Amino acid sequence: MSGVSRLRRIFTAKPSTTVTFLYHDDYETPQGLRNVVDTFKKLCENKLFRRKVAIYDYIVRRLAKAKAFPLIEEILESQKQYQEISTEGFVIRLISLYGKAGMFNHAHALFDQMPSFNCPRSEKSFTALLNAFLTANRFDQVPDLFRQLPPQYSIKPDTASYNVVIHAFCEMGSIDSALKMIREMEELGHRPNVITFNTLLGAFYEKRGYAEGEKIWALMRAQEDVRPDVASYKIRMSGLIRDGRVTEAVKVVDEMIVNGVKPDVRCFNVLIKGFCSDGRMEEAKYWYDELVRSKCVADRTTYDTFVPFLIEKGDFDMALKLCEAAMAMGGKLLIDVQVLKQVVEGLIGQGMIGEATKLVGLAKEKNLEIELPLNT
Repeated sequence: MSGVSRLRRIFTAKPSTTVTFLYHDDYETPQGLRNVVDTFKKLCENKLFRRKVAIYDYIVRRLAKAKAFPLIEEILESQKQYQEISTEGFVIRLISLYGKAGMFNHAHALFDQMPSFNCPRSEKSFTALLNAFLTANRFDQVPDLFRQLPPQYSIKPDTASYNVVIHAFCEMGSIDSALKMIREMEELGHRPNVITFNTLLGAFYEKRGYAEGEKIWALMRAQEDVRPDVASYKIRMSGLIRDGRVTEAVKVVDEMIVNGVKPDVRCFNVLIKGFCSDGRMEEAKYWYDELVRSKCVADRTTYDTFVPFLIEKGDFDMALKLCEAAMAMGGKLLIDVQVLKQVVEGLIGQGMIGEATKLVGLAKEKNLEIELPLNT
């Protein structure tokens, strides 16, 4: 099937089918990349296609991975011919895509050009620009932009804008500067929100230890209009485990449930990793089973954390069960191929030839080449 045919089918396909087609496009050869860009630009002529945010994101990420930055510029600059370029939301999408590609200067140029498109600039597009620099790991430039651009363009930063700067300071390890930003935003009448505190929690628990992180937790809990969300609790659990207090981290799950917050896969992964690091297999198994019982969907982190631990402990039955579950998931492979090979070798070593053969067969269905040792 040609690149044109694939992308034409993408246009009418359901979201889950769309990803399948895109995975089969050629992003490695110059001609393949050229075909992707040409057909994508052709499809962009349709207004409905231009609303497909996920496809734009996917194409840009794949082109960035191929380091095809001129082609990213080509497809994003081509969007300026459409009427949506006069709407701030559309320009924000393009600014964000440039950020994801690491093309922060292009994001800045697009922000500067907005008046020429008769497109209003507000704190939303300003925040998108800050985020583009943050995403591109230009942390040190975020505070400078934050100070320079608002007076230049008569923009008043909001809580979201401050959150990006706080995040940048935390990434640089300038936690005291991040705290100063909170005081500044409050003085200007902007209330910190759960995103503000989650950013600080992550930095404090990681950089300054559990006790200091708990001070930020207490500060957040003292806010009348801020309630911890699932990410907040996950960060706190990580802080406890980092401090060697995995059993106390378990109690956080009970606290979540009491407060009406349902644990997600990230929370279960934190506990599984904590117990694996402690060498406590039964507890790790228990929390994997809890993940399944709660109807959460295990992800790459789950399998890449737990399966190697099971191999280390010699529990190949459980390792096989998880490998089968990982490969039963549609879409992207959720387990490292080297881990699969280790499980196959371990099964053979245990005399479980039939199980090893079955696992190799499942791997082949995922287009993975895992060979059984010749002496089997």
